[in-house]
Amino acid sequence: MEIRDLILLAYYLTLGVLALYGLHRALLLRLERKHRAPLMPPAEPAVWPRVTVQLPLYNELYVAPRLLKR
Repeated sequence: MEIRDLILLAYYLTLGVLALYGLHRALLLRLERKHRAPLMPPAEPAVWPRVTVQLPLYNELYVAPRLLKR
């Protein structure tokens, strides 16, 4: 075997391994989608938590009134 043949053999072996890896990932994705549990929205809490809303303002004369109107 020549060096060119060895390089081609290594190339095709690597290509085959990558193809098998891709098929494995596709199979995992198919199985995950097949057995995925349906998404249910979370229940609303009895008491909503208090939150702080911070508005990024820096030397903006007209931004604060416009943000507070929304």
